[in-house]
Amino acid sequence: MRLLRAFASGVTINSTNTVITIANAGRYQISYRLNTTASLLISSRILLNDSSLPGSIVSPSVSINSFQSGVITNAEAGSTISHQLYGILGAAVLAGDAYVSIIRLQ
Repeated sequence: MRLLRAFASGVTINSTNTVITIANAGRYQISYRLNTTASLLISSRILLNDSSLPGSIVSPSVSINSFQSGVITNAEAGSTISHQLYGILGAAVLAGDAYVSIIRLQ
């Protein structure tokens, strides 16, 4: 899977494309989009400093294969952002590219 990304200045990602670090405190718009090869009854969310970010949770009542969400939140310098698929036994196989965007608003 290729991770397509659009980041504000001062935003970096680790070598495994799993954790994003915010260097500068501010208000950020964070969004993502990904697809799985099969429809699954799983949930998806953005984590800020390992805590679920309110408004980012996608928790469908039926199986889906496309997940996307976006939120505006404050982040302190050094904050970390990651994404989590949860609530499934087994593995979710990603289809194609995943996309993440982090834009500093102020």
